[in-house]
Amino acid sequence: MNSLVSNLVESSVDEPAYGFEWRAVADMALPFLSSVRSLFDEGLEIFVAANGAAVTRVGLDGTWFLRGTVKGFPLALVWNDFRVNGASTSKAVAATFVAFLDSLTKDPRPLLIGVKSMGVRFMEGRTVFPHAFSILPALNRYRRHNLVITLAHGNALGLGTLIFGMGHYRIAVREDSCLNLTGPEVCKMVFGKQVRFEQIASNDIQFKNTGLIHELCDTLDAAFARLPHLLAFFMAGNEPVQAPARPLALDATDRFIAGICDEFVEVFREYDERIRAYIGVIGGKPVGLLINPPDNANNMIRARSLGLVEDALNLFELLRLPVASMVDTPGADPRMDGNNRQIIEKLISASQKIIEYPYPKMGFVVNRSYGGASVIAIPKFFGGEAVYALEGAHVGVMHESIITQLLSGSARLGAQWLEVSATQTADLKDMIDGGHIEAIIQYGDMRAKIEQHLLAQSGEIRVRFNRRLTDAPGRFLPTTRHHPLREEQDSHLN
Repeated sequence: MNSLVSNLVESSVDEPAYGFEWRAVADMALPFLSSVRSLFDEGLEIFVAANGAAVTRVGLDGTWFLRGTVKGFPLALVWNDFRVNGASTSKAVAATFVAFLDSLTKDPRPLLIGVKSMGVRFMEGRTVFPHAFSILPALNRYRRHNLVITLAHGNALGLGTLIFGMGHYRIAVREDSCLNLTGPEVCKMVFGKQVRFEQIASNDIQFKNTGLIHELCDTLDAAFARLPHLLAFFMAGNEPVQAPARPLALDATDRFIAGICDEFVEVFREYDERIRAYIGVIGGKPVGLLINPPDNANNMIRARSLGLVEDALNLFELLRLPVASMVDTPGADPRMDGNNRQIIEKLISASQKIIEYPYPKMGFVVNRSYGGASVIAIPKFFGGEAVYALEGAHVGVMHESIITQLLSGSARLGAQWLEVSATQTADLKDMIDGGHIEAIIQYGDMRAKIEQHLLAQSGEIRVRFNRRLTDAPGRFLPTTRHHPLREEQDSHLN
């Protein structure tokens, strides 16, 4: 297996954190682990205190710490066991969590955190907070250089919600699950019985109204079935991905991607109807893809669409993927209402993310590219390698009919616009001559252009871990052979 994240790693001797040890699950009778063992291959290990005591469900205090492989892919797991103390975080659980993350720095691998928790163990008093919340900086250090997937498989309250939100990719189970800073009883006591907790905190509501959840699965079984598929693409290297068969029913966007990639998986499923995200594999090499659905006439970009762009680019950056964006949009939606109140801020932050994206990136104008939303085509002035337009594509500040109507009250401005519009021919000659668009191409040429601009320069993908003077002791920074560190990229500025 050739992995972007955790296979070709130069790690030190695998020593657990002081006071803890790894034990083979196969050597013990632990039937309560059956709920998660089905996810793993053989060879599962559990992280426990090195005191010689027998491992019991009650002794694990509501949270399990495991590592193993899933379909051959290395994976670490933190799992909340709600049946024991509501999986609340005690001082002992917090200490084990931090030690577990420290141990994983010697054996880096993607981390899955299954969250179903009442929050902190308030029965330990207020002194529990410094211990419980020490998990967050430890998790933040680990997630800087390692993939973290979070899965809400029941009610996640308080600290549990914060931990869930630190995942690079956040999945939630739909059935009987909520995410909130506190539980329904507290809400009723403080705000009265008229507050319907499920209407403000259910995972369905959170998925619809916030960016906290990236993907919903109907059941835990469905989420477990989804995880190996995602891992195959999250950890894709130079070898073709051995992924599950594609679904028989592909929509127009899936078919568009299928005509370019050998294999693909959609991420952030159903998060937004105007922009979708995929990880594709072309000639054995992975690439991140953003696309306006080609069959959707209403691809006007909203704040949620731009939130998806940011989160997808964050995920792609962690996986060190080159990115291609395929644009068909009439522009940004200027109506600052409902969930679109932050459209301006989101357009600014998404633009910053595109500009700062450190790996090769390029864009395609598939049909329409108007207004400020055209920045998602990753223009060359944002650092894009190239921008191509498909035959028949339209590019402009606004649609010409809108500009004509805006200037209809001024003969002078109308005449000036007619002169300008005469230079904006359908062959995009002005954009091509100016170097803003490379050329007009056919759909069938897109794969070759991605290979030329994004994949040819990547070479053989390898990951190593180098220590930097700026890192905290014992921390490691993953780098790749085909892309320089940011310090090296910016060295010419010094």
